[in-house]
Amino acid sequence: MRRDIVRAFRELQDAGCLEIIASAATHGFLPLLQDFPEAQRAQVRIGCDSYREMFGREPNGFWLPECGYSNGLDVLLQEANLRWFVLDTHGLILAQPRPQHAIYSPCYTPAGPAAFARDRESNQEVWSAESGYPGDPVYRDFYRDLGFDRSEEELRPFLYPPGVRRFTGLKYHRVSGRKEEKKLYNHRGLWRRPTNTPTIFSRNVRPASASCER
Repeated sequence: MRRDIVRAFRELQDAGCLEIIASAATHGFLPLLQDFPEAQRAQVRIGCDSYREMFGREPNGFWLPECGYSNGLDVLLQEANLRWFVLDTHGLILAQPRPQHAIYSPCYTPAGPAAFARDRESNQEVWSAESGYPGDPVYRDFYRDLGFDRSEEELRPFLYPPGVRRFTGLKYHRVSGRKEEKKLYNHRGLWRRPTNTPTIFSRNVRPASASCER
């Protein structure tokens, strides 16, 4: 049970500690599929089916792959009984009419689901290798993967189609500069090292939230 990550997150959600949202079945970029509404619908519906299977409840929210939105997606999300979704910052900032509170308050779409925009400052903390968590050398390196580290001979039984390298999810190195040589990741080192990243994150987000409340 200790290795059942999905169950651990499900229990946290059931306890009211967090809300987990659904996403598209294969991370298909939905605006590119706008000429194929049946494909868009399948991405949304199958993604929601997977959510139900894993978490035993209906999803309320939906993360659009790459935060990409196009006209008509609100209808498909409403059909799937989704109440809200996340899109990229400019998708709300440039909306017509312009939102009163910029990205700091959701806007309702004509079909019903509310649109939340990704916050740029929070995004920097979570994704930027220069100023955010991913740049901290104590964390695991996302891009250094066994699928590109080992020889083709060793990987041959696991590659399909043959000879095509891909991410395996097996990552043994930590963030330690942009050089090819990386230090091995050690999760025990992470827990031993005091970190103030959650404090920094909340401190950066709080002023924007307070200004919105005013």
